[in-house]
Amino acid sequence: MHRLPIVLLLSAAFISVVANEASAQNYPGVVRLDDPAVGAGAYPPTGRHSGLLGKMYLQGRYLHIEGDDPVVSQFDDTLQGFDVFFNAPIPWFHAVTPGMGVDAFFNYARVGLDGTNSGLSVDADVQVYRAGATLYAEFYGPIRPFVQVGAEHGANSIRISDGFTSLRVKDYNTYLLLNVGVEADINQMASTRLMLEIDTDQFESSPFTADLILWPDPRFFLRGGLYVTLDGNEIGGQVGAGFVF
Repeated sequence: MHRLPIVLLLSAAFISVVANEASAQNYPGVVRLDDPAVGAGAYPPTGRHSGLLGKMYLQGRYLHIEGDDPVVSQFDDTLQGFDVFFNAPIPWFHAVTPGMGVDAFFNYARVGLDGTNSGLSVDADVQVYRAGATLYAEFYGPIRPFVQVGAEHGANSIRISDGFTSLRVKDYNTYLLLNVGVEADINQMASTRLMLEIDTDQFESSPFTADLILWPDPRFFLRGGLYVTLDGNEIGGQVGAGFVF
């Protein structure tokens, strides 16, 4: 069952509601590119917009993903875990090429499942390490397209037990990381980010994410959204918070 169109419609509706209800008042610490008070070369601590590109921040999120694999779902069809993301802009690149920016990032994610069926138990653990750079453009006002390039290393472990004997299998893989997306301001207190994490081995398994970023404080943000693979076999959500340095 392909659930991607439904997820996209829900994402668009949710973002539209937030945009209509959000306040239009100025918000300290989040400065718009078209603000006449911002001079050339200005680089406020929390950035020139209400997104996360170009900001140094640390974020943590809870992950919840439901799968549609006929074998795995006999034990547990839900993957749960967390991820930690650190982002650091490279200021000299923005100074040399106005309207463009580059961020370096590191990401660690861990999800797992634990289930039992007919006396057979399965314990699976997936850890992913990602590092790379994000190249983005600010030529389009509140809309910022971006590309992420880097490397992704996965460490997978699964243990199967019948109560008497057990078998553990480990697998390690390293892949090219290639993501494309867009970040857009809704107002000075909210933005949204859409991203496709391209699976270089199986494109149909590529995850699509739609996130909403809210700023209750100039240096503290909330972030959450939807997660779904293009083939519709995995769907879920991610929610968390972060701090801007």
